[in-house]
Amino acid sequence: MNNLLTIPANNISLEPQGKKWYWAIPTLLIPILAGLAVGLIIRKISNNAPHGILESIKAAHNIKPSLPLRDGLKSSLAVIVSMGSGASVGHYGPIAHLGTTIGSALTRVFQATHFTGSIAIGCGAAAAIATAFNAPLAGIVFSHEVILRHYSLRSFAPIAISASTGYFMSHVVFERPPLFEVEQVENILPTEYAVFVFIGITGAFIAAGLVRSVLKAQQLSRSVPVQQHLKPAIAGICLGITALWMPEILNLSSKTLELTFVNEFFSSSDLLLIFIARFLLTAICLGFGFAGGIFSPSLLIGALFGALVGVTLESLGGIEDTNVAVYIICGMMAVTSPIVGAPLTSILIIIELTGSYDLATASMVSVVFSNLIAYRLFGRSLFDLQLRNQQFDLSMGRDKVILNQISIKSYINRDIKIYESNSSMRLVWEGLKQTGETEAYVVDETHRYAGTIKLPYLISIYENLDQSGTALEHAKKETLIFTTHTTIWEAMESMTDFIGESIPVIAGNGPGYGQFVGVVHETDIIKAYLETVQSIRNEEHAAG
Repeated sequence: MNNLLTIPANNISLEPQGKKWYWAIPTLLIPILAGLAVGLIIRKISNNAPHGILESIKAAHNIKPSLPLRDGLKSSLAVIVSMGSGASVGHYGPIAHLGTTIGSALTRVFQATHFTGSIAIGCGAAAAIATAFNAPLAGIVFSHEVILRHYSLRSFAPIAISASTGYFMSHVVFERPPLFEVEQVENILPTEYAVFVFIGITGAFIAAGLVRSVLKAQQLSRSVPVQQHLKPAIAGICLGITALWMPEILNLSSKTLELTFVNEFFSSSDLLLIFIARFLLTAICLGFGFAGGIFSPSLLIGALFGALVGVTLESLGGIEDTNVAVYIICGMMAVTSPIVGAPLTSILIIIELTGSYDLATASMVSVVFSNLIAYRLFGRSLFDLQLRNQQFDLSMGRDKVILNQISIKSYINRDIKIYESNSSMRLVWEGLKQTGETEAYVVDETHRYAGTIKLPYLISIYENLDQSGTALEHAKKETLIFTTHTTIWEAMESMTDFIGESIPVIAGNGPGYGQFVGVVHETDIIKAYLETVQSIRNEEHAAG
């Protein structure tokens, strides 16, 4: 094919796109107006940005797991407007986020516990993915692999029920067709596995390029001197101008994805053009504020890449009886799985959609190589990279994230004797004798921490206590001082080289900033750390 064609919705018979000048007006205006509408909707959301899988992951690992229902519904409306305008964004991520939002809302209605709250978020994600892909097993694994990041018997049962219910409603009640259908795959030649490896390696670089492009576009968007709610309209301008030249980019990704499986429907030049257009527009649309996910665009970009490999091999005659569908599926999973951080989910989607273990094995080769390399290039997923930029780092495991949310405030000992700066050293000595403590804490006239006087030092100057002056003259500030906002994780990290009985704590931001509030003992910090870790382990491994 030498030119791209417009595809009717219900069949594969084609008619060339007519080029009437008046079609340019709605083609340009609709994406721009949609961008303005999306900007106005997003303006009503709490953090002035559409919510998605990122917020679902963050909520699942919060000590108080909760997703605001209103923000979730507003984000869904913004996604509908974005996709209706032809923006290069996806719907699978937003569907999963809507599921997690509904699950979270139900836990608030029934006043569920913290553990039930995080599992409800996982249930919503599993049901959404199982429904969207007609793949219940993939929904279950996606929930654990991407959202919860752990497996337990206690969470498995409700998540499995949610995924099965979603699949039943989609496949049995509404009889939704699968995302794509693949005819019986002919025998895969042993030499083709080298191509699957190539697809995996190259797919990792494509995934890394897409991730970096989205982040770069977001950075560029922040530097543009335009109000935040107007920025999606800038992406709409780019989208409209591109659509004048290539109207097919306004089609839903699922339709274009379906047509890549039609033999010889797209030429290699068509595939390359759509690939480049989708790649750039995905980065621009997501970077400048259109609402939507990256799952669908990455599936399409990967499919176009795989089709391009297959078509090229066919034209070169490098492999006889090339089955392009195999390369398309390998390309889809090689690009998508590292971006989303779901290699197991990707493989299960192929098994459940096609029922072919040959296809699953081929895609598994590409997925393995893709994820190994992509992890070195940008990490586990785009979501993890974005969370890390928000100081919510999951790369060190759930322990660090949760421990970083628990303040030492409840472990502060306020029942201690405090000495004014003009107190005599004799008074300090008598006070320590009375309480049996080994450290005295001195504050200045504004009740700010001035320093500590330790018992060994008092003993060394005991002969001259009455002539030694005031406590302020002898107090020495500790090298390690906590604030009321210090977390258990921060405390544990900073106590690596600490030697002493207790650490002074001062007030953090707000009224009384810098004032001395008490001390925290090393044993209390260790106890808090162990209790929190044990609670996490109980959540992850408990069976009932």
